[in-house]
Amino acid sequence: CSALGYEESLDTETLPGLLRAIASSSHGAFEEALRQVIVGAEARLRGGAEEEDGGTQAQTEAEEGGAVKLKVGPVKRANRIAAKVQEYRKEKDADSWPFAQFMTDILRASFVVATAEEMVLVWEGLLASPDFEVVRLKNKIGELKKPFNMHANVLFKPEECKDPILCEVQFCLREVFDLMHCDHLLYEVVRAKGVEDLL
Repeated sequence: CSALGYEESLDTETLPGLLRAIASSSHGAFEEALRQVIVGAEARLRGGAEEEDGGTQAQTEAEEGGAVKLKVGPVKRANRIAAKVQEYRKEKDADSWPFAQFMTDILRASFVVATAEEMVLVWEGLLASPDFEVVRLKNKIGELKKPFNMHANVLFKPEECKDPILCEVQFCLREVFDLMHCDHLLYEVVRAKGVEDLL
């Protein structure tokens, strides 16, 4: 369709809902695949205990909340996707349509660790996982930039989807994560245009 406004409408009204539907249907598989990364990392952290007990101890610790915590965010709402698409429309070249293609965090999660060793082991586990392919990394710890985390974009490859889903995975030290959470709550309040945005 070449009608005036069609491309913008498709990009901000139709595609956000479609992207959200795909992400919502894969949310459980995304969380489970990340939990398996923790299982392997915690087994290596204990010095190969996974091999000794067939992985059951590591699986139990991951489910009950072992040393490494996994925080999986909710699927980004369609109105927030649309708002981000509008930002990309201003930032990107006009030939980059549809701008919804630049969304990277409709599915997002954080690994929360207590030590640098845990962070390295979880990172190595993510690299080794058959469910993920790392396509970008911002090491804000190494750059000494707030919020002092590692911020990765990964392609998640659920069996049910023909094409992979671009997702965001952060690696945070526990103390930093707690501060980020408080800061994000304030950000949500400041960003809200009305009460409905906070619900």
